[in-house]
Amino acid sequence: MEHIDSIKRLEKGYKYYWYYNEVDITPLLSIGYKLRIPLKILEILIKRGIKNKEDLVIFIESPLNKFLNPFDLKGVDKAVEKIYNALKEKQKICIYGDYDVDGITATSVLYLFLKEVGANVTYYIPNSLREGYSLNKNAIKILAKQNVDLLITVDCGINSYEEILIANSVGIDVIVTDHHKPNEHMSYSNITIINPYRYDETYPFKGLSGVGVIFKIILALQYFLDKKGYFNKNIKRPKLINYLDLVSLGTIGDVSPLVSENRIIVKHGLQLLSNNFARTGIQELKKAIGLYHNNINVSHVSYMINPRINAAARAGDSDYSVRLLTTKNINEAKKLVTHLNEANKKRQYTEKQTLNDSLKKIDKYNLLEKDSALILYSHNWDPAIIGVIASKILEYFNRPTVVVAFNNNIGKGSARSSKSFNLYKSIESLSKFLYEYGGHRNAVGLKIDYKYIKEFGVAFNDYVEKNLTGKYATSEITIDAIIEPDDLTGEFIEWLEKLEPYGEGNPKPILLMKDVNFIPPVKFTGKNNDTLRGFIEKNNKVIEVVGYKMNNAKKEIKNLKNLDIIFTIERTQWANDEILIKLIDIKKAH
Repeated sequence: MEHIDSIKRLEKGYKYYWYYNEVDITPLLSIGYKLRIPLKILEILIKRGIKNKEDLVIFIESPLNKFLNPFDLKGVDKAVEKIYNALKEKQKICIYGDYDVDGITATSVLYLFLKEVGANVTYYIPNSLREGYSLNKNAIKILAKQNVDLLITVDCGINSYEEILIANSVGIDVIVTDHHKPNEHMSYSNITIINPYRYDETYPFKGLSGVGVIFKIILALQYFLDKKGYFNKNIKRPKLINYLDLVSLGTIGDVSPLVSENRIIVKHGLQLLSNNFARTGIQELKKAIGLYHNNINVSHVSYMINPRINAAARAGDSDYSVRLLTTKNINEAKKLVTHLNEANKKRQYTEKQTLNDSLKKIDKYNLLEKDSALILYSHNWDPAIIGVIASKILEYFNRPTVVVAFNNNIGKGSARSSKSFNLYKSIESLSKFLYEYGGHRNAVGLKIDYKYIKEFGVAFNDYVEKNLTGKYATSEITIDAIIEPDDLTGEFIEWLEKLEPYGEGNPKPILLMKDVNFIPPVKFTGKNNDTLRGFIEKNNKVIEVVGYKMNNAKKEIKNLKNLDIIFTIERTQWANDEILIKLIDIKKAH
């Protein structure tokens, strides 16, 4: 898609600036005619980068044979050879994972695979409260006493150069697998590193999650073991497709772009998660949260499954989630699910309290008027949930946000920003204030001493003011297609469903309908009286609408007539031939 500045702006709604880009659908007209694809769907496909029949087939079908060659990732050849030698010599292998859902699933996938091929393998997830993120010196001492020979990091380790050297000094070889950006130009000559963000990496797809990197490694490892004649009647070749359920959980949990290889992972992974014969822990978790139907989607994973996997590990019970994903014992799975549900309830309560505290700080210190960025910190917050808080504050106010929880004057921080601002670059420029940092363009973790927090806050705010002046006040939204009621046919809805899974990099299409009328009465319901429910009418067609957090739109729809709306659509849960419009924004028709 073109840069936002080259797209036509269609005024401002009550919430967003609206942008729309006209595109030429000619390249897809021929295939569209043959497959009976509605013209508005062709427009959406063009805006998703689909240019020809081959692109379309790959996008819709996401065939498994379109995975890229795992050996094209630098370091994979060295890693598989090291793992092969460890298998052959019966060395003790330890998987060292991060404690979020990406790290948990990456640990589980590699552990299960190595177990299947007969490895002497264990795993270590650092306690989020006592040890924090990534490799630490005390953990290395523990693993040395356990006679670990080979340590494989997953979803962490790219910036743990000192800890890697300490591990080497006590006889532990290290393989680093990660997908976070390096802080500096590390030497790759003496460390085996697999990371799409290596400075010398030429791998064409950068968007792999931590568990995605692990999946590429086990693809390569199985091929390597095959060539060595490793498999026999005692050690059978694992079916790698069966791991895609866990790989999809981590990919969705890390909010990785659902394009290229990630789209293949998630499309097939969701099918496995929807299966009634899903792995034991997943099946029990689905039952406990009421996911009995066979159509698990990205939203179910994001808002129901993954929060529970995250909850226990982020609270310091690092082992529970890995055990759930790797157990075959139903009774154990039920006990673990009960524990994860309780941990999730505590997390929800803590998040609510911390968010309220954060909002009070913003109001008390008049931060929205004073600053372009939001820097919030406290000695009373739980470091396990500050990433969620930072994301919610960003959602509320659309400003680069840093949230820090201090313990003994050492702060663990999470920073979030919108796509229009390179957060990682800003944090990197302020590294002199930090013990460590790492992450992506729009999500960064950091560690800071309390004595530097005010100076860091001033410097961060100055950086944001210079690089984002005037852009934070109102969000921008890009419209995929302008439609009429007659466009909302069964075929149109079916093709929208074929474009799933939706998520980062492939968002649910945003549609515009102009000059509609609301049919009175329009109701506002819900706990905060901000859920809009009603019907719209245009061209003698009536469609049901719902809009969440629409309190500020009451003024816009007061007169009910001649309004432009942007929205997403879906089938209603109670009738497949009925559709529901989910409102995003409203403005007076121009």
